[in-house]
Amino acid sequence: MNDLIIRAAQFAAIHHYRQSRKYTSRPYITHPNRVAMRAAVHPLATPEFVAAAFLHDILEDCEEIYLTDLYGSFGEVVGNLVQELTNVRSHNGDRQLRKLGDRNRLSQVSHEAKVLKLIDRIDNVRELKTGDVEFRTMYYQETILLADILRDADEELYQELIGFVTP
Repeated sequence: MNDLIIRAAQFAAIHHYRQSRKYTSRPYITHPNRVAMRAAVHPLATPEFVAAAFLHDILEDCEEIYLTDLYGSFGEVVGNLVQELTNVRSHNGDRQLRKLGDRNRLSQVSHEAKVLKLIDRIDNVRELKTGDVEFRTMYYQETILLADILRDADEELYQELIGFVTP
């Protein structure tokens, strides 16, 4: 296995340690692990693509980790992908405005970042099969809007994602 991928997996495991998924209480690292494993078998797979999959939530969910840390440790390609995948916390807690901003930003990211976002979102919706119905309904509606922005990246992943969130 590539050293870059191993270092990214270890970095993610260390920094997501003691975190748990909001709606399942599973260890958080299970999510980036699944995203990375799915990324590893995608036709776009490169060591950088898989490393970015392991690290895709690190800036959003881990304190005291900065983009410069990722560039220094994992290089420009990985740093750029993680930056493209990182949602911006803004709009004073207004979720609707924040999600609109995320969609607008994601419409401008690289093809690789869009594919990783599709894989990420598929994993997220799979985990939401149980739990709070009101949140799941809202998340599915947001996913439909987001999927439209990502469709051009990978039709097969798009169809899989839409299959989870539409009746």
